[in-house]
Amino acid sequence: MGHLGFGHLLDAVIAREDYARPKPAPDAYLAAAAALGLTPAECVVVEDTERGVRAGLAAGMRVIGVPSDLTYDNDFSGCARRLTALDELTPVLLSELSD
Repeated sequence: MGHLGFGHLLDAVIAREDYARPKPAPDAYLAAAAALGLTPAECVVVEDTERGVRAGLAAGMRVIGVPSDLTYDNDFSGCARRLTALDELTPVLLSELSD
């Protein structure tokens, strides 16, 4: 990320070796929350797969589903919102989730 010039934009980076179990276990999201100093309830997960949705929900986080062409038929139940594209993810939508 430093090579690409955007590392300074990130407050934390979590890699696979930073947590024990892969999705759908919540470990990755819990590690990210801890690295940011946030509780799970303060976090929102944006996911494009059923496994990721299950991980976010198991972590106790709100989840926004944004399926791709390959994952459109996955189970996105439990999501606070299901979007058709990432450009629908706005500050207004995020503030509505925290209300």
